[in-house]
Amino acid sequence: MPDAKVATAAARKAPGLQMEAAIVTAGRAGENNITIEKFWIEVEGNLPAGFTVSTLDGHGLEVVLEQRSYRKNYSGAGTLKTGLTPVAPIGTKGKILATDTTTGETLEQPWTWQSRGGMAAGLWTIIKRLFWKG
Repeated sequence: MPDAKVATAAARKAPGLQMEAAIVTAGRAGENNITIEKFWIEVEGNLPAGFTVSTLDGHGLEVVLEQRSYRKNYSGAGTLKTGLTPVAPIGTKGKILATDTTTGETLEQPWTWQSRGGMAAGLWTIIKRLFWKG
């Protein structure tokens, strides 16, 4: 788990990854047990994400993290934690695909690397401080 300083920094800044709508495919009997939770760790001014992926205890879990030519496979049962997404240029797309091998359900979570603010965001912050105290 990231420490409190990193979590606070992540909350103040827009993350490097902009998550898109998840694509969920129910299992053979309509199961929807897969959950994906993101965690952020600052790396050289960027906020790549890692993921904690869960399904029901004892169910097989296969996870693929993809971004450009990067592809990392994880497997386990119940819950697993991935490594961080590779830092990439703005506009780079990626996804995580989780499969519950017991039920056949899948959850795909795509993302795109976005700017975390930059000079325009900093200028807007200064302007707001000039006019709005508090």
